Amino acid sequence: MEKIFSSGSVIVRRHEIAPFLMRIVSGKVSCEIPGRSWHLSDGDFFGDEGVLLKKPAPYTAYAAEETVIMMMNEVEASAFLAGDPAAALTAIRRTAARLYEPTGPLAPDNPLYLRLLKTLLPYAQQQGGPDDFFPLTVTLDHLASSLDGTVESIRGLLKEATTLDTVRLAEDDTIRAKGSEYLRRALSAGQSNRHPFSTETQRYGRGHFNLLSRIDPRQEGQTP
Repeated sequence: MEKIFSSGSVIVRRHEIAPFLMRIVSGKVSCEIPGRSWHLSDGDFFGDEGVLLKKPAPYTAYAAEETVIMMMNEVEASAFLAGDPAAALTAIRRTAARLYEPTGPLAPDNPLYLRLLKTLLPYAQQQGGPDDFFPLTVTLDHLASSLDGTVESIRGLLKEATTLDTVRLAEDDTIRAKGSEYLRRALSAGQSNRHPFSTETQRYGRGHFNLLSRIDPRQEGQTP
């Protein structure tokens, strides 16, 4: 069924389990958690954690303007997603993107931040000193599409990334970044931090009951 929400109406409250998968037909929905907010618009989904996983919403969602929403219960949602692979893929991508959006101080090894650097790298200047920032031709819309996020979420990411001294977002939404050499360094350092056990000195996994970790290194290569 479709339902119209007036501007300012709460659609989903934080910590409540939403009984419907909600797809925005028209309008705009603002989602908020402490310290962060983002917007969803036409074609976006939310409420999937409630209707599909029976998990409480980590956000409060309200209509930022008059908004029409298609509301589907579990049976209807399953049938809709099964019959529309493109819509199902969009829902999965949006959900995955939300999981990687920073919820606290942005860390240099945040996976979304690293994807941002990788996306910006082809647009970066080849030259430049450690304090130089250069305007890029890439737009917020392009980044939102490339990173499977929304324009608002990418805008928030860029603002947080300012503290890491690699990229900046101007008031007119112009994106500025350091030279390609510095972006590569930041990308390499972040990837190394995300994989601290990938060096040659780490021979086995961290699992307490990993079979290989039970083998005495002195016996390796010897037949019983």
